[in-house]
Formats: sequence, C-alpha cells, structure tokens
Amino acid sequence: MTYRNDADREDFIERLGISWELAFFSLKAMELIGFKICVHLRKSAS
Repeated sequence: MTYRNDADREDFIERLGISWELAFFSLKAMELIGFKICVHLRKSAS
C-alpha cells in the first residue's frame, strides 16, 4: 500500500485506530450481553 504523503498515512492510521476501538467495544458489549443471558437462563432453570 502506498501513500501520497504523510497526511494520508496519518489519516489512515487514525481511521484504523477508531475501528479498533469500535471492534473492542462491540466485543466487550457482546461479552456482557452473553453473560447476562447466561445468568438469566440459570435463574429461570433453577
């Protein structure tokens, strides 16, 4: 991958960082939702 100048590269890295944060956040949210579902299922099972 080639860049015309440093500004393009920094912009690309910045966008990559934002998508990383978003992916990490959605992963954490999914873990939390999964945990809540497990707790709910256990409560209704007992």
